[in-house]
Amino acid sequence: MATNIKFGECLKLILSALDISINRLAKAINVDNSLVNRWIHGKRVPSYNTLYIERISEYLSKNVHNSTQLEQLNNILLEVCRDTGAVVDLQEKIRITLRESQGYSFECKKAEKKESKIHRANIEESLSNAVALSSKDKIIFGISNILSAAISLLETAVNQTQQEDKTVFLTFNSDLDLHTLPNNKITQFKELLLRTINNGWDVVFLLRLTNNTSRTLKFINFILPFMKTGRLNLYYFKKYGVFAAERELCIISDIGALSCFSTNPTSEISCAFYLESKAAVNILKDYFNLLLSNYAKLLIKYYPEDMSTDYFCLLTESEENMGTRYVYNYGLSKFFLPEKLYKKLMGSKNMPSEAIQMYLKDHKRQINTIISNIQNYGHKDIFPVDTIKKLICHRQLYLYTYSGIEVLELKIRDIIEILQNIINILQKFSNYNIAFLSPDGDSTLIINDLYCTVKERHSVQFEAFKPASGKPQVRLSIEEPMLVRAFEEYFCDLWDHIAPLNKDKNDVIAWLQNQLGILAAEL
Repeated sequence: MATNIKFGECLKLILSALDISINRLAKAINVDNSLVNRWIHGKRVPSYNTLYIERISEYLSKNVHNSTQLEQLNNILLEVCRDTGAVVDLQEKIRITLRESQGYSFECKKAEKKESKIHRANIEESLSNAVALSSKDKIIFGISNILSAAISLLETAVNQTQQEDKTVFLTFNSDLDLHTLPNNKITQFKELLLRTINNGWDVVFLLRLTNNTSRTLKFINFILPFMKTGRLNLYYFKKYGVFAAERELCIISDIGALSCFSTNPTSEISCAFYLESKAAVNILKDYFNLLLSNYAKLLIKYYPEDMSTDYFCLLTESEENMGTRYVYNYGLSKFFLPEKLYKKLMGSKNMPSEAIQMYLKDHKRQINTIISNIQNYGHKDIFPVDTIKKLICHRQLYLYTYSGIEVLELKIRDIIEILQNIINILQKFSNYNIAFLSPDGDSTLIINDLYCTVKERHSVQFEAFKPASGKPQVRLSIEEPMLVRAFEEYFCDLWDHIAPLNKDKNDVIAWLQNQLGILAAEL
């Protein structure tokens, strides 16, 4: 062959040199422009027994309009096919070049077909061969033993420093009751999973959602500590029916995997294939990714710093959506701050007056939205009791704002004004209630630097803050209806477990009034 450039590329170079479009050439040689387009992109090549190349050569040779085009065209023709160097007639040069590139294209197609046949033969041969499993691969019986094997795999992951693929794949498809498992092993598994995450691993969780709220509540309780890390990627099956309901997967990339099954219709997970074979682990990982791409949908949406506006828009939409609202807040809500005091506190931050006005406008809108909502719907705020104690004893206000948790130093009169406003709100609105979580409670939700709000039938917003600066570390939202409802139930269950003394409205008001008396005596 006198050239190694295919027909489509050759024709494209010539058209470019002469500034001729595909449509123009197609019209000139009386063919559909889609045919020329397929030539250009290598999808078709003119057959030997056609006159297309002769007609193209004749047309192109008559459409060289200046010396620059002629020079560029000759350079291309010489570069593509050196056999044209001695040819004088331009039309003949173009024809020879296109013919040579045509022949090269056909030779390439023959080679590709031959290579494809060889490739298929190799695949068929490889599929007929078996891959031996490792000497460590085995079958494990009993859920406790399966859990021990999973713990062992995580221990290996924690100590890996040179790992390239740091991903843990987990499913929760079955109706396995986590509370029936040995508590020490569940605790150990959660601690190791958290250590694995802190060692740079990501966790991909695939969940089968059902109308079994109790099951979903236990799952929420399990994953809460991992949500704060920002490394939890939670998916759910798009169809709510039964799908792989009695099968679970635990895959630690490049380390090992567990493929777990139930052995009869009435039992929970009771046996598992334990695999350390690289080929087996990769096959299960590919299967898991296939489930994600074809059958699953992302449950958690993360909001990095450059998407903070989207997060606040959803938060505003949630606040304005009618329905019962549940909030866990490590700091006090801006709802408790009278407008004048809020303006004073914002002024103490040395912010520009324009920024202060913007914050005041937003503060007023939020208060009006909440007041409008609690006329007809419940609103429950939960705080760690330490938040109030720090306010009273240390004169510190942990205030949740869109930019993070602000720690403000207050005067006694400011604290009295805040406490009195809380009392007024509780007395005025029957649908509004607050509760205090004590440090010795059994809830896993008592986490410092955390804000979580749940709006009935709408969404969950979850925000974790950096301990040192109070700036946002993780922002995420969940809008899947079944999981939102489960979070509602989670908060209701949490509320039910709070001691009556810490949530009964009259008791809370009496306690706050007592604190007011103590503070007033210090003036």
